[in-house]
Amino acid sequence: MKNTLGGVSAALAHRDHQWKGNTPAMDVHEIAVYCKLPVELVAYFLSMPPAEVYRDEQYIRALYRLDLPRLRMTLPIVRSYYHEHLDDFAQYVEQTYHIDRGAMSAQTLGNWVVAFLDYPENALSMLEKHSHLPSALFDGGLEELLRLVEGLPEARDAWQQALCLLAFPLMHRS
Repeated sequence: MKNTLGGVSAALAHRDHQWKGNTPAMDVHEIAVYCKLPVELVAYFLSMPPAEVYRDEQYIRALYRLDLPRLRMTLPIVRSYYHEHLDDFAQYVEQTYHIDRGAMSAQTLGNWVVAFLDYPENALSMLEKHSHLPSALFDGGLEELLRLVEGLPEARDAWQQALCLLAFPLMHRS
């Protein structure tokens, strides 16, 4: 079996990401580490409906604290990296969740992250833009995307933080 996602083993890429009650594959501690938020705050966010998270003042402040200048500066590096590696992630999504990659490309993924961060108070549009995708995709796929980004030659932590913070509320939609 092909090793995918920049070193993530095939076994990991194909493991079961099914719901265990309302517990996502990534636990509250993992999300807190990636987001650089207190565990209690992440637990609070995970107890809320996603729309409330995206409107929450504390959540919006966390978005404003992201290093947007660094993300902008490294966007060309991220696009180039995604150009080389995103197909493996897209194939994982297609095979695991039976979802076409749609508009996800090396160009759009990085651009969308930066664009959403330009207007943190409009983060709720993340929910609207992704409403056609199952929450299970974010439950398992977010973790895989964060692992993919581990291979970035620069600003890995900033990109992982931004991706996780923007996407984790999508993990537990009903």
